[in-house]
Amino acid sequence: MDSRLTASIREEMWGQGDWSIVFPPESSIFKEFSALPPGSARIEIRDNSGKLLATRALDVPLAKIEEWSPVGKTNWGYLLTQDYSTGMGSYSGPGTTLIQISGAAIHDASALDAKTHQEEPIRLAKTLKQDWKIMTGGNGTEILTVSCHPKSAEDDSFVVEYMRYAFEGTRWLKYSRQETGFWESDHPFPPRSAFP
Repeated sequence: MDSRLTASIREEMWGQGDWSIVFPPESSIFKEFSALPPGSARIEIRDNSGKLLATRALDVPLAKIEEWSPVGKTNWGYLLTQDYSTGMGSYSGPGTTLIQISGAAIHDASALDAKTHQEEPIRLAKTLKQDWKIMTGGNGTEILTVSCHPKSAEDDSFVVEYMRYAFEGTRWLKYSRQETGFWESDHPFPPRSAFP
């Protein structure tokens, strides 16, 4: 990340929005970033000598990366979270992608959709109308996601979509269902029984 985004500045901005929203116009950081806004973060893969092997530009200045593996696996991959918060709106907030590193390249983990039989990247978000959590137990590793959105552009009613990503041996499978209803993040996260 931009070296000017110190730990304390990142903590102040995370989940709140752009620097221009978070910091008062009279502050020195606002003035500095007004003259030269922070650049977008990036992932770099380097070998033991420091040689750059691969890089990926990210969408926003703030990002976090955390090593993570499904139960029973080691050194599987990472949770890459980018902060898309804007300080307002029902659908802005941190977005997480599961990534893997192999052959000095960065790959987004994908899941096979049980309905469409199409592979798609696993994208997770925490916003006013979306949330997710990882569950481990007798069913292995599952990622549960809930989201609420309008049924259609012509219809004012809302639907709640329940998605479950299940790690089954060597790959992820995605199961989903939706129902008419309304959910926001100030409500409890739905019980496991709500997910397909």
